[in-house]
Amino acid sequence: DFIVRLLGLPDISPSTLSYTSLRTAARAFVYNRDNYIPSNKYAPLLNDLQGGFKPYWRHLEDLMVVSMWNLAEEAPHTLLGPLLPGESETDRDARFRPPEDLDALRPRSAPGWKEQLTAAAEWERAKKEGAVEKKKEKGKQGEGKAWNDWDDWAGVEGRWSRVVSFMDYRDFARFNFHLQGGRRHDISIFEESDFMEATRIITVELKITRIESFSDSRHSPAAIRLNRPRIHFAGTSYMPHPLGPAAIEMSRIRGFVECLASEDIRWQMVSSYGGEERWSSEGVQVGGVGSARGVVGCWTGVDHDIGDPV
Repeated sequence: DFIVRLLGLPDISPSTLSYTSLRTAARAFVYNRDNYIPSNKYAPLLNDLQGGFKPYWRHLEDLMVVSMWNLAEEAPHTLLGPLLPGESETDRDARFRPPEDLDALRPRSAPGWKEQLTAAAEWERAKKEGAVEKKKEKGKQGEGKAWNDWDDWAGVEGRWSRVVSFMDYRDFARFNFHLQGGRRHDISIFEESDFMEATRIITVELKITRIESFSDSRHSPAAIRLNRPRIHFAGTSYMPHPLGPAAIEMSRIRGFVECLASEDIRWQMVSSYGGEERWSSEGVQVGGVGSARGVVGCWTGVDHDIGDPV
């Protein structure tokens, strides 16, 4: 029932909907290495053949099925560990999985957006009162121009929960590179009794490092029209949580968020371990800017080698 509500499927019983078949089909698409190629930026995107990109919703749906089904099989304490200081079990549940209701698909429905909108209103009021220059002087300084909190149109800065799933690499290689009956991609591997996926919940803290100007040719027409310049960020990931009793710093992160020609929001991240960039992630924010449903995407090796896992 959780998966049915999450994806907005009709309210039908398991007797009329084969959960196993739905999950197998999703896994077969998500773990198919052929679906990650240069022309789609190794991401759940479609090239519109006009120099722009748009979300590939079939790919995003399958990614949601795989990740949320894996979460549905886990208990919060298994992935998140003990309660944080002053935290209730309800609060921990909220960190464990994205909200399921349709309101979570609305733009700016994520926590913290009330404060963000208040800052934007202050900016507009300052412009009308002629106090813009004074406020700009208080802007943060990064690698590029100064900015203020209300310039963070994507809600980048703050603490995020990240859910990562992956299958055993031996099974991944067998599915993608070994011939079975003269062909690859034998989906029966996903229905074997010993098939397993691992799921991790990682806490990510992000800070803006630079906001590009519109003089950069990489901005889409939609980004310019909606005043959404590309935002660069950096941060650190922890498992399970930086405030927990056994917090482990996992990796350093850098990346950017941008507005596509379709007006959808693309996120790109690179994770470094021991000073070496190792993994690349690509995603789309489902529901638009600041949606509580969050960003859905995929990851692979930073060099996109043919044998890299997904």
